[in-house]
Amino acid sequence: MYVRIKQGLVQTVNDFFKDELTFTDVTINANSTPSQLEDALALKSKNGALMSLRDNYKTVMENIDKKIKQEQSRIETWESRQKMIFANLETLLKKYADQKSQLEEQLKQLSGNK
Repeated sequence: MYVRIKQGLVQTVNDFFKDELTFTDVTINANSTPSQLEDALALKSKNGALMSLRDNYKTVMENIDKKIKQEQSRIETWESRQKMIFANLETLLKKYADQKSQLEEQLKQLSGNK
C-alpha cells in the first residue's frame, strides 16, 4: 500500500503521527489530591488518540482476564459443592438400600414364622 503526500505536507503528516503516537502512562488512584488529579488528567489528555485506544483496550483485556478468573473460581466452587452433594446422596442411597435389605429380611422371617 502506497500513500501519496504532497511535498509540502510531509512535515505536517510526520508531526501528526508523532502526536498520535505520544503516550504518557498516567495512574490515578483514590488517594490523589485534587491538584495531582488535575495534573494527571492534563498529562493524559496529551496522549494521542491511537495510544489512548491502545491503553483503553489494554484495560479492557485486563478486566476480561479478571472476569475469566472469577468465573473459573465460581465454577470450581460449584463443582466441589456438586461433588459433595452427590457424595452425600450416594451415602443416603446406600443407607436406604441397607435398610431395605434389613426390612425385607425381617419380613421373610415374619412370614416364615407363621
